[in-house]
Amino acid sequence: MQKVGVVAGPIVLVLLVPLILFFVSHLGKPEADDFILQLPLLGPLYEQFFRPITYYRIDTSEMFQQAVRKVVMDVIDQVTEGGGVRPFTELERKPVMRDFFKK
Repeated sequence: MQKVGVVAGPIVLVLLVPLILFFVSHLGKPEADDFILQLPLLGPLYEQFFRPITYYRIDTSEMFQQAVRKVVMDVIDQVTEGGGVRPFTELERKPVMRDFFKK
C-alpha cells in the first residue's frame, strides 16, 4: 500500500473527517453521535455543522419541559389533596427562574 505524502495527508484528512462525521450523523447510532460531541476539537465543529439548533429542537425541548412540569404539578396536587395540606396558589405554581443560572 502506498503511503500518503505530506501534502496529500492533510488534504485527505480535511476531506475524510467531514465525510465520516456526515455519515455518522445521518446513518449512525445516537451513541456514536454523543461520543463525537464529547471530543475536544471535533465536538464543537460537529455540533455547529451537523447538529445546529433548529426550531424543531427548541419546540421539542419546550414540549418536554411543559409535559414534565404538568405531571409533577399533578402529582403534587394529588399528594397535597390526600395529605390535608393546602394546595399551591397560582403564584406558587409559577417557576422561579431568577436563581436558576446562578452558581
